Amino acid sequence: MANTSDSPLRFRVFLNKSKEPGDKRPLLTGKLLPPGTTVERNVSLWPHYTGKENGNLPGVLTGRLGTGLSADDQMALYANAAPQQDYTIEMAMKDNREPMKIKPNDVVLFLNPNREKNPKQPNYFGYANPGNGEPLLSIGSWMGTDKQNDLMMTGDVQKWEPRMEKDMEAQAPATERPERTGHARVPDDDHEEEEERAM
Repeated sequence: MANTSDSPLRFRVFLNKSKEPGDKRPLLTGKLLPPGTTVERNVSLWPHYTGKENGNLPGVLTGRLGTGLSADDQMALYANAAPQQDYTIEMAMKDNREPMKIKPNDVVLFLNPNREKNPKQPNYFGYANPGNGEPLLSIGSWMGTDKQNDLMMTGDVQKWEPRMEKDMEAQAPATERPERTGHARVPDDDHEEEEERAM
């Protein structure tokens, strides 16, 4: 789905109303619009609780990006340009920790520990690897409610630059990262099939 508006909200996800307690469906679904394109990507996010949360918000949200295009639209888009090689993006972590690895089409968002000190900062910050050789994306997302008073998150998406890392100060502590570092799937491999259907 192409976004023809000039809206700065390049990231919009909503509570998945078809989710039932205990099922494998994503908690949040929506759209991400990478900078420099008019093609929105589908987003599905699953919560992970680290045990260090204040309140009920999950410490980490991980998920997947869909193409956002029909098969015919994909063929038209790439008719004159060969798709680039997909690759895993590694990000250096402070304190000489193991690099965070973000696989193609994976998304990872961390609960922002600095928000209590500065309420203007996003509730969640993180990254998306759009695949197809595209650069890593940085996401800042604020929580809110939609017209039905259900949870939604909106925010901005930018091409990631190392300076953003310093501005955000500390990365999420190692204990707050998903069990499979940078792998944007829930730890149970049974979810992989459900994620593919959610796209």
